[in-house]
Amino acid sequence: MEGEITLSTDINDDFSLLEKTILNANDYAGQAKNSLLEENNRHLKDQLFCAVKIEAITTVLNELIEQEKVCPADLQMLIEDKELQISQHSQQIWINQLTQEKTWPLFYSLEN
Repeated sequence: MEGEITLSTDINDDFSLLEKTILNANDYAGQAKNSLLEENNRHLKDQLFCAVKIEAITTVLNELIEQEKVCPADLQMLIEDKELQISQHSQQIWINQLTQEKTWPLFYSLEN
């Protein structure tokens, strides 16, 4: 891993730090390797920010597993539980994707 991640006690701080790290990463020429910062299309920009959040969550989960703070089997059970919950509410999620009536997240919280 390029830079070692040190997790804090506040998960929201960890995600914010990782999102900033991902967005500010440079390529070999010193230019931003992520065109997200220059994107003008709002819908595309929203999707790219979602991808950044997914990458940050993946990094935190991998770090928690490495530090043995989370058991992979427990994480798998949690993922299966959330997958079932999301599939039960898929129509509501789809409609909200189109209308943007509710702010995200609909069915999860980083504190849980």
